[in-house]
Amino acid sequence: MLSLWVTFGAPSPASPEGSWAGVLQQSALRLRLGVNIARDSAGQLVATLDSVDQGARGIPLDVVHFEGRTLRFELKQLGFRYIGTLDSDGDTLSGQWVQAGQAVPLTFARVPANQPPGGAEALTPEQLAASREAARRVSGLWNARVVREGTTNLLRLKLWRAANGAARGAFDSLQNSAVNLPLTDIAWQEGGVKFTVPGLGGSFSGTLGPGADLLSGTWRQGDGPFPVEFTKAPPTKP
Repeated sequence: MLSLWVTFGAPSPASPEGSWAGVLQQSALRLRLGVNIARDSAGQLVATLDSVDQGARGIPLDVVHFEGRTLRFELKQLGFRYIGTLDSDGDTLSGQWVQAGQAVPLTFARVPANQPPGGAEALTPEQLAASREAARRVSGLWNARVVREGTTNLLRLKLWRAANGAARGAFDSLQNSAVNLPLTDIAWQEGGVKFTVPGLGGSFSGTLGPGADLLSGTWRQGDGPFPVEFTKAPPTKP
């Protein structure tokens, strides 16, 4: 949930106050980010960060500084900082995200006040049809137990049908303490289902077993692909 800030009047074009959305791309990791900037009762800039694909919202930033047209913010606990320049129209911030000694280009675009970034995906008619078919075939709760190099990870896949019939989903990786990471690119294609977990930089593609209760396929992330088998949990009794 976004923090609610009280402001008086619309910010000037040269002001960073407002809500911003951008996409951080680091190798296979693609994260939708939101920054919400306002002024406190003392007139000082304050801000919160949303990492949509990691299920984190309203994270207070430690440092928020704006001078000329340059904005700087940072979160010391996570060891990152951002430095960007506001364009002449006041609608775009272009700069670099710096973390762990690496600088990555990152552009934020202004969005309507209090509108969270990363809403429903914009799908073409073909993508919507494939997403609806995935929702029809594999909606439900799925669990997997993965053992790699002596380490066990429990995975949970939650898929459901949205109001427009498209598939929506969330992913848990208990070893990574990651819960309710949003899924994207959910589709039924070539006799199987596929989806992406941007918050982990991973993706899955697999086929449904004859009994429709086993989903076998391949997880791709970082150090290479490996097999994963999801088993469908029985419906919860009322």
